[in-house]
Amino acid sequence: MKKIYYTILSVLLINGAAAQMNNSSFENWTGNNPNGWSTNNNSVNVATVKDDGGNAVVPVAKASSGAIHGSSYAKLTTHNITNSTIPAVVNGDHGATLEQNFPTTTQYDSVVYYVKYNIKTGDQAVVSLTSMPSSGYTPSASAYKYYSGTQGSWKKEVVPLTYTGASASFTFLSASSEKEINPITGSDIKLGSSISIDNIQFYKNGATASLDQIIAKNLKVYPNPAKNTIHFDVSFLENGSISICSILGQEIISSPISNGLNTVYLDKLTNGVYIYILKNNNGETIKTDKFIVNK
Repeated sequence: MKKIYYTILSVLLINGAAAQMNNSSFENWTGNNPNGWSTNNNSVNVATVKDDGGNAVVPVAKASSGAIHGSSYAKLTTHNITNSTIPAVVNGDHGATLEQNFPTTTQYDSVVYYVKYNIKTGDQAVVSLTSMPSSGYTPSASAYKYYSGTQGSWKKEVVPLTYTGASASFTFLSASSEKEINPITGSDIKLGSSISIDNIQFYKNGATASLDQIIAKNLKVYPNPAKNTIHFDVSFLENGSISICSILGQEIISSPISNGLNTVYLDKLTNGVYIYILKNNNGETIKTDKFIVNK
């Protein structure tokens, strides 16, 4: 019954789909909402929304401390709604929901994401992955991960997918309390349950176009040869770093780097061949290459 409910919900949302998964590391937000995602955050505009401590809360919030990749992630919190001014937002306890549906005929071998959670006793959170054909209500592939108890640090989830037919769309759906999207579940909605998600990746034949690969592909470095400055034009990277090293690997210059045009001054360098190393905010190398200084 759970699978039937999730499948129907996925089909209903196809018309709002993006061309591909957008904002899979939750770096881009407009107001309270992660770009490209559907949430139930509208409740904060028409009602009083509080957590289990009586504090104002956004159901799907931008969290900025300790992101697994980049500078932010999505945190879903089960909350209480009072004083609603519209019938569509019902007073009471509710799980937070986060969803994106996008058209794709690609049949991914697996989906990888990072998760941490604090689920109250009697409740459970869920992540639902569903691939749908162009018509009908039977999924081409589906997988469900349920979460209870506490996972205080990031956990890498690798969810394999097996297909029974062609695919036309894919839906990633999560709820901090499963009962919010599946009323017939045996679990209850418990105020204060929370689940955090970051860095979603899709694998095909053992490979993925990860965010790091996209950053490396879009990186522009100029001029080369350089004289007094060298420019690094970066997309999709927050809080990374660039190191300039000698050909023997000795670091000479280190500078923070982020989205946009970044200029590194080469006053300390003499003529010769050098190496730049671009890293993400976890200190992992994204790209390294050589350039020439000719003053």
